[in-house]
Amino acid sequence: MMGSERQWAQLAVTLLVSGADLDPGSVTERLGVPPDFSRAPGAVPAFRAGAGCWGLVADAPGTSLPSLLDALLARVRPLSAQLRALRAEGHRVSIDVSGLVESGAELTLPPDVLSRVNELGLALSFSTEAPVTETAEDLLDQILDQRENATEQDRG
Repeated sequence: MMGSERQWAQLAVTLLVSGADLDPGSVTERLGVPPDFSRAPGAVPAFRAGAGCWGLVADAPGTSLPSLLDALLARVRPLSAQLRALRAEGHRVSIDVSGLVESGAELTLPPDVLSRVNELGLALSFSTEAPVTETAEDLLDQILDQRENATEQDRG
């Protein structure tokens, strides 16, 4: 990873267990570890599509992706058998990397870190938040104008 590249800001790495019928209390009992956050299905504010969720968040010094993933994997590794069982029951079990992404920002995942995630058989997902900028709004306006012009040409 080159130091001159702009990286994602506000990085967070989280183990997520989710499902339409997920009972966070049951997950806590099975894993023997309290979550850093959880939501019952249908709770407000809702988690993705109203699913239930249970999560562990990486707590590591610094903000580099490798250090956050290593910190989380140290917490998750002892739970691997229970996580496989939850996955076999139809729950989604994944590691989610999230952050604030500005134009030109990159996120590099070193192969050795990816291998450690793979060893646990966990899916890796990415969630982004991007600031709305005037440039983005201008681009959206251009796209909408092009669609409107094409529709008018189709009618004419």
